[in-house]
Amino acid sequence: MKKNTMEEHTKSKLILFFLSLFCGIMIIVSFALEFTDSPVKDVVGVVLTPIQSGINHVGDGFPERWIILRTT
Repeated sequence: MKKNTMEEHTKSKLILFFLSLFCGIMIIVSFALEFTDSPVKDVVGVVLTPIQSGINHVGDGFPERWIILRTT
């Protein structure tokens, strides 16, 4: 049973890594090409906004969890 937990943990880290890498590449492409009102810029905005919101939501919970872990 512990093997599944370790595999899931590794899988989630890989997903986070690749999504972060993808976001970074899309941001760089968006700034490097400097298109105004281009489809690339629109796609970058549509893709990155939900991903960034999700990452921010996860990050907002860390301070609370860290305090709980330190006090127990």
